[in-house]
Amino acid sequence: EADFLRGCCYGKPSNLPWAIIFPEQPGVRVHPTQLYTVGLELLILWILLRLNKRQRYDGQTLWTAIWLYSLYRAGIETIRTNPVFLWGMTAVQLTSLAALLLSTSVLLHHRTRRQAQ
Repeated sequence: EADFLRGCCYGKPSNLPWAIIFPEQPGVRVHPTQLYTVGLELLILWILLRLNKRQRYDGQTLWTAIWLYSLYRAGIETIRTNPVFLWGMTAVQLTSLAALLLSTSVLLHHRTRRQAQ
């Protein structure tokens, strides 16, 4: 049985070899979304630290962080048990989609502006 300090945000049932069982759900193997979160956020941190050393314009690291985090959160919600909010998506997915669209437009704006110069 897994504990992970009694966190929240359990994953959906899974038959994957690394699926885990929480005491609150005996006998149900679920995605270890807490571990996915730690791994993916560390990967995002590593990418951003590398980008920050060679960013091409002010704000590039920030908007890339928003883009990466929004992409990751929208994706991980597909294997979490949060309730559907609107249009078959959770509230987090809708918020992530909005942030993803905004950050994409800002990053593309700077990219096309730099190419024009």
